Amino acid sequence: MRYLKYVRIDERLIHGQVLIKWLEKHESKRVIIIDDAIMENPILISVMQRSLPKECNLDVYGCEDGARFLSQEVFQYIPMILVRTVSTLVCLEKKGILFEKINIARMPYSLGKEEICENVYMDHSEKELIQYYLKKGSSVYVQMVPDSEKVYLGRIIK
Repeated sequence: MRYLKYVRIDERLIHGQVLIKWLEKHESKRVIIIDDAIMENPILISVMQRSLPKECNLDVYGCEDGARFLSQEVFQYIPMILVRTVSTLVCLEKKGILFEKINIARMPYSLGKEEICENVYMDHSEKELIQYYLKKGSSVYVQMVPDSEKVYLGRIIK
């Protein structure tokens, strides 16, 4: 098992809050996106790369290759690791990757999901997965921007 410091779940991936607030907060010089669908979209990858500051590198992987990369890479700085879904974390964990901190930013509403916090909706299976990560010792919280209060899901999801 390899424990990494931080991952952010946000269906938007790279957007203004990430570019302006989170990269600065973590002093990240590298953004790593793990997402099978995004990996297949070179145009979107190009747009995201161009939106990052010049000193910031972007790596995009599907889950299999991403897990292999994360298990072997020695990071000089804490990277900003972004995923769109909780299920991507499950894929990574099956490959031996766990995270100390799981920051949930935005999980949109769809049929069968209930509101957990503002902008965060989960179905039963997603709540079970969050409970699993809490039991594993991960700190799981909702926080949109670094200067907003963290809402710890261990207090909400039982």
